[in-house]
Amino acid sequence: MTPVPTQAPAPFGPCGSATRPRNGFAVAAPLFGLAALVLTWTGFGGILLGLLAVILGVLGVLRKRRGVATRGVLPVIGAVIGTVAVATSTVALVVGVSVLESEEFQTYSECVDQAVGQAQWDRCAEEFDRSMPD
Repeated sequence: MTPVPTQAPAPFGPCGSATRPRNGFAVAAPLFGLAALVLTWTGFGGILLGLLAVILGVLGVLRKRRGVATRGVLPVIGAVIGTVAVATSTVALVVGVSVLESEEFQTYSECVDQAVGQAQWDRCAEEFDRSMPD
């Protein structure tokens, strides 16, 4: 009677050596993509982490194509989420800068600087709301 092996044989790499799949990029891409979405409102945080998610996603897909990694969907998901985060962060940054540079915001800022007390600050906020186009 021959003994039954307790473990399955390890897969062999291109040189005949046993290798484990390297899925680090595949797992990291969606994590960085989700972090980028959470930080979208900060502008730069969403852009930087989103770009990192896209890069890791592309590297993960390349590893899958070479047969080094086993996960192919996760890096694509990470790259897509990262792209959405970069686009959303860019729009948020552009809108934020345009509001801060507007004449209405400059007037509001001057009003707040001269205001003394909560009632005057509230009046500045109401004037700013009225001055903004719909």
